[in-house]
Amino acid sequence: MKLKKVYAVIGIIVVSLLIFHGVWYVNQKAYEPYCEGYDLYFTAYGKTTDQEQYTVSLPKYPQFTGNVAIGNLEDTLAIIMWPGLFAKEIKEYGVTLVDQGIGYEVYVDEKMNYLETKKNQFLSDERETVEQLLEQHHAELVNMRELAKGEWGL
Repeated sequence: MKLKKVYAVIGIIVVSLLIFHGVWYVNQKAYEPYCEGYDLYFTAYGKTTDQEQYTVSLPKYPQFTGNVAIGNLEDTLAIIMWPGLFAKEIKEYGVTLVDQGIGYEVYVDEKMNYLETKKNQFLSDERETVEQLLEQHHAELVNMRELAKGEWGL
């Protein structure tokens, strides 16, 4: 009787591990269409055009979240987008802003506006600076977001 329970527990563990790895594999494969035509750079895929840099980072084992990003050639502005499971739609947006050698990373909404979230933890003067930078670069960010939609369809 005890041996049957041990086999049942082992069977449940094995089946759970197979399901986990199967879902992870399918999720990672969902990013492959976004990498077509890109070069592999150590841990991410990338492509540079006359105006922008595009990158795709596949989910690293055992995580389910990868990202796609678009940045300007000067490395002063970038949008990072985190797709949901199976990379069908974007769940979160982040922006990297560099001003006078100081970098800021901030979560934004789909319209590239400052997002009120616990993840955005700035001192009051930093928050003011970040909001000013977002406003200053808003048109370029929206344009980059549209280019990313055209590139990946997300």
